[in-house]
Amino acid sequence: MKAILFTGWNFMRALRVFLGGVILYQSILAHDSMYGFAGALFMLTGIFNIGCCGAGGCSTGFPTQQKTNAQAIEEVDYEEIKSK
Repeated sequence: MKAILFTGWNFMRALRVFLGGVILYQSILAHDSMYGFAGALFMLTGIFNIGCCGAGGCSTGFPTQQKTNAQAIEEVDYEEIKSK
């Protein structure tokens, strides 16, 4: 958990946290709970570096979940067929 919070910071992650903070601040000023929920969601996605792709659909910052192609590429032989 500590590694997720303190590593992998980039511009988009910081932007999500910043925009979430701005939205949360505006929701407090406007006394609007829906904006507060949206601001909290933006902040949490930035802080924990998660996305909205679903369970394992795409990863925004976890290098251990990268998919590798374990199968070797096979060479394919083609035969040319000429028509008369």
